[in-house]
Amino acid sequence: MKTNKIALAVIATLFAGTVSASSIDYRHEYKAGRQQHQNRVKLSTSVQAWKFASEVKFGGSKIDGEYPSAFKNLAMTSSELTIEHKTKLTKHLYIQPGFDLTLNPTSVVYKPQVRVGYKFPMGITTKLRYRHEFRRYTEGSSMTGIDGDKYTAVNRSKFTANVTYKFKFGLGFDLESNFAQDFFNNTWAMGSTKRGQNVHYEWDYNVLAYYRPQGWNFQPYFELGNIQASSPSNDKRELRTRVGLKYNF
Repeated sequence: MKTNKIALAVIATLFAGTVSASSIDYRHEYKAGRQQHQNRVKLSTSVQAWKFASEVKFGGSKIDGEYPSAFKNLAMTSSELTIEHKTKLTKHLYIQPGFDLTLNPTSVVYKPQVRVGYKFPMGITTKLRYRHEFRRYTEGSSMTGIDGDKYTAVNRSKFTANVTYKFKFGLGFDLESNFAQDFFNNTWAMGSTKRGQNVHYEWDYNVLAYYRPQGWNFQPYFELGNIQASSPSNDKRELRTRVGLKYNF
């Protein structure tokens, strides 16, 4: 009920001003190491300099300790609400602070963030974002930290860098890298402590290709990512494949 009230408040805010652009985005992903399928549906809209988004993630729950095939035994895994405000500092430079609220079955994550972007005259756009994540667990739930103790509240820093380029005929590419670490408390374990992995930090990189020529509302895309495995039965790194379709209106 509380989540529904938050969602209704966001929807009311969206229609309080003039909506300039909106989109709905469906994405399916597959993590090769753990053989896990997951889906995401995201609704975004812009009201002048403000951007609002709401997304839901769902996938197959484990059956006898293993993930099922795609679209089998589905359950919601998380939902997220986002608000951002974009301010142009110059013709090419902008700053975009924001806030994400992620709701998981056993925790809530608060994510204040700030993004700085620069668009070069030749069409290349670069972005750098700093996000601080505060995770708070529900009663009876906790995380096993780096030192092996149980924690009900942890936080970490996360940096994201993007380089994007779009050709005039509609094909675009985005290169993204992420790095996360608990610099302040050194308690948030990023990976599996059972396999002797480096649990002090987490990193990944992704390559995304999309196609949207002029006049199209649809935008199909495909992404490959090198991410850290979270299961002790898998390799330290694994391939994540994503395919999706975005509709702009």
